[in-house]
Parts: sequence; structure tokens; C-alpha cells
Amino acid sequence: MTDRLAALLPYPKSVRPQPGSFQVSANTPIAAGPGAQAARAAVRRVLAALPWPTGTGHESAPVADDITVDIDDRLPDEGYQLRISPSAISITAGGEAGAFYAAQTVRQLLPDEAWRAAPVPGPPWHLPCAEIDDAPALAWRGGHLDVARHFFPKPVVLRFIDMLAAHKLNR
Repeated sequence: MTDRLAALLPYPKSVRPQPGSFQVSANTPIAAGPGAQAARAAVRRVLAALPWPTGTGHESAPVADDITVDIDDRLPDEGYQLRISPSAISITAGGEAGAFYAAQTVRQLLPDEAWRAAPVPGPPWHLPCAEIDDAPALAWRGGHLDVARHFFPKPVVLRFIDMLAAHKLNR
């Protein structure tokens, strides 16, 4: 699972692998600290769009808040600290954009099936435990879609925008 940590794009400022893994599912609750409701909604939007596996029927119901989202004004707006332990995920972000980028990092740590359009049968997904600190080095990070030579249908343009967001590009 540590190879998933090495494959993060863009690579975070600091990645410290920890032993163990965290089982995540569509039913994993997300809690928000004081003033972090918008950041929690950003994380929920990213995770709700995933094609969660249908499972094998042996998942246990969560008993506590497994993902917590907090805001820390000392971090840059797009910066975040992501702590994944065997029992919980903690996201501390500078703002809503930082929480969104932390959720994109969580998505990159999931198995390849998380990038599919439709769910596939299989066991629950596991995230490698780690401590990740990140903030963008540049304020403007973007991509370009040249529509002068070719016309693209709307789903292609929307998918392109989703891929820009997944790789933490903001323009």
C-alpha cells in the first residue's frame, strides 16, 4: 500500500507512512468541527461521487465518527493536514479548498476501482495509514483544453474539469 503513497500527484510536501490501514466505505460518517460545515460538505461531495464496491456482506456498521474535518486558520486556504490511522481519518484544512484537496488525496489513495464510472463487486477499500501535510507551491495551477480545432461534447469537457480537480489544479 505504500506504493499508493508514492504515486500521489502532485506529490505532497510531507508524507510519513504509518503501519496499518483504514477501512473506508460509503457509510463512513463524516463529522465537522466548529465552523467546518462547508469543508465537510466539500469532502462529502468528493466521496459521495465514488463508485463504492458492492462488498461481500461482511462490513460492520460504524459506531463513531470515522472522518473528522476541522478548519485551522494558521494553514493556507488550500493547505491541509491529513492523518489516517486504523481507527479514524482526520482532515485539518485552511479552508474549504484545502478540505477538497485533502479529499482528492484520499481518493488517490484508494484502489484503481475508485476511478471507474460504475461500482464493481469486491471487498471494502482500505487506505494506507499515513500523515500527509500539503499546501500548493504556486497560487495558479491549471490546464488548457484547446477547442479551436475540435469540438468536444459536454461529457468530455466535464470529465476534463473533474480530472483537473482530482490533480489539485485550480485554474
